[in-house]
Amino acid sequence: MSDSIVNKVYLIKKHFQKFLNYELAKYDLKSSEAFFIEILHREGMQTQATLSRIAGCNKSHTHRIIAKLIEKKLIIENEIDFNNHHTKNILYKLTEQGKKIAQTIKSTIIAKWEKQLKLGVSDSDITVAKNVIEKIYENSYSLVNESRH
Repeated sequence: MSDSIVNKVYLIKKHFQKFLNYELAKYDLKSSEAFFIEILHREGMQTQATLSRIAGCNKSHTHRIIAKLIEKKLIIENEIDFNNHHTKNILYKLTEQGKKIAQTIKSTIIAKWEKQLKLGVSDSDITVAKNVIEKIYENSYSLVNESRH
């Protein structure tokens, strides 16, 4: 298993989380929080359910992350229907501070990670790797969806 692609992908993910947590500590953020900031920065306002779907996690985990980001004043609520206060009707968006941190994460931290990953790898190898990873992702997504039904 140590040479399997699944194991390598898992280890890369773990390394990325450790790297992010180390780099984000100066901003009092964790990698899971940064992931939601990145989603809101890329996708704009989203409901909790949509954030859960995009992030691939359950709604209770998403709720805890949202609460932390609100407490840190990085996101705010925008209600769709002020007469209906159900969670599903609330849109979340980045504050100005949240937008600044999102840009820092992208332009500094992620850029540093990607630069390190590409050391000694040609552009053509990167293209092939992206295509292979995309296909593996699609296959894994199909497998998960088939398992649910």
